[in-house]
Amino acid sequence: MNLKNQDPEVFYYEELENFKIKNTDKNELDFINQNLEPYEYYVEHNKTEDWLDENYLVKCIKYRNYFRKAKESFLLKNKENIDDEIDLSDTSAVEKIIYLHELGIIDFLRTKTKVGISNGGLATVLSGITGIKSETIKPSLNRLTSNDTDDNRHPYYTKKTVEKIKSILINLGF
Repeated sequence: MNLKNQDPEVFYYEELENFKIKNTDKNELDFINQNLEPYEYYVEHNKTEDWLDENYLVKCIKYRNYFRKAKESFLLKNKENIDDEIDLSDTSAVEKIIYLHELGIIDFLRTKTKVGISNGGLATVLSGITGIKSETIKPSLNRLTSNDTDDNRHPYYTKKTVEKIKSILINLGF
């Protein structure tokens, strides 16, 4: 990562414009997340490994803090619009499984059983919650368990759908 010797705000707005030109299908939050992640990584890993020189670390912290504030500001600015406009009642079965997985609900339900639960049993419980037939849910749970995302029937196979769901969750504050 090449940090320029400039104010993070100047960097932010210059790079945001370039990002919007190159990525017409993405928004400012995508830009923030894409840039925040490396700074978070560098600062966090330097705490334990001490592999960044001090000046570079200071720049990383400065940029990380700026992107954190930009993200918080973006989410606050757009929160009312998001809360009012999003209706998730018409999501597909696969999308519902992704939401449940991303929110940790599937893993949470697995931990609540006394002796463990099969994917079929969990599909039955999720069927009661979601209104989706357990026969539809079980194959998705099997694929989540095997974690073969190259399988075109895996819930996470379609990257665009996964990113859309993650973006909605982030915008809602998760």
